[in-house]
Order: sequence, then C-alpha cells, then structure tokens
Amino acid sequence: MPASHENEFSCPECEDVSRIGARARLSRRKVVQGAVAAGATIGLGVNVAGAQDASPAASTGAQVDPTVNEPQQTLPLVSEPTTLRVLIPSNPTVQDFATNEFTAWFEEWTGVTVEWEVVPAATPAERDASLNLRLASGDYPDVLMNFYPTPTVTQIYGQQGVFQNLNDLIEQHGVFTKRAFEEYPSARIAATASDGNIYALPQVND
Repeated sequence: MPASHENEFSCPECEDVSRIGARARLSRRKVVQGAVAAGATIGLGVNVAGAQDASPAASTGAQVDPTVNEPQQTLPLVSEPTTLRVLIPSNPTVQDFATNEFTAWFEEWTGVTVEWEVVPAATPAERDASLNLRLASGDYPDVLMNFYPTPTVTQIYGQQGVFQNLNDLIEQHGVFTKRAFEEYPSARIAATASDGNIYALPQVND
C-alpha cells in the first residue's frame, strides 16, 4: 500500500452518515453472491437507527468458487463446508466473537463457518494501525469487519481491485439488497462511491 494512504483511515466526516466497514479480499465469489442475494452483511461497521443512514462494507474479486445451492437466494448459501476468515478489532463488549449470538445465527442461517481473528483496538488509532498493517502486508483475510476507512480510501482500494465492485452482483443476486435500497434510498447513497460503483453493502436498522 502506498505510504500516502497510511494516515487516511479515519472518518471524522462520516461519524453518523457513512462509516465504512471494509470487507477485504474474498476468494469465494459464490459466497459473496449468496450474501448479496440474502442481504447478509457480515462485514459492516455501523448500525443505523431509523434507517436514515448506512455504512458500507467492501468486498473483492474471487478465484475459488465453492459449491453453492441454486438458486442463489436459497439458504443455506453453501452445500459444502466453507469458512470465512474475518479480521475484526477487539471490542470490550464482546466476550468471544466465536460463540456470540450473531455468529451462531449467521453460521446456522448461511452454512458458512466464521473464523475470527481479533486484533488490538483499544483506541481508534490502534484500530486504524491494525488495518494499515494488514492491507500493507497483502495478507488479506476474507472479510474486514468494523474497520472505518474513509469513502475515498474505500474507493481507492476498489479501483485497485482490492475491494470488489458489487454493482453486478447486487443486480444479479441482490434481491433483499435492492429491496433495502428502494425502501431506504439513503442506504444506496451512502454505499455508492463517487465513481458510481458500490464496493460495500450497507446495514440498515429500523
């Protein structure tokens, strides 16, 4: 990662509007397709009360395809054992990411096992440093969750191919994602980069 990007992982201008939870290089394209179809947003960075705002989570291109049930809207998403490696900052309110209710629900719902890698994040600066180091190393997990690079940085990595352009996946498979965008236009606005592409899925909470 170029040195000029190292200090851009802060988001003061998007505290309430478009926090970014960047989802990193995912080598399982079919899982992404299924997640888009089902509205699964595992890589998100914020909950938005009243669905007034949204936060996107970027995903990247794939090379390895597991077997996925057809049609893509069918759950569980996979018919063979599939694991997603998720990098997430530590959270004092979560005792164990591997055993919490969300993980149990997601794994049962999708059939995908989540392997959590928790990194130190006592402060936003420490969280940002952890993300910078991982992106600079090129050793990407399948998912980056609860990291907040700015929309500009998300677009930069999208254009470099690190984060996947989700436009076509949403159009082809995003039944519930498109429904959410129709009901909450602000979610689409928050998720769309200035180049017109969506590198992230928003999480919308009523």
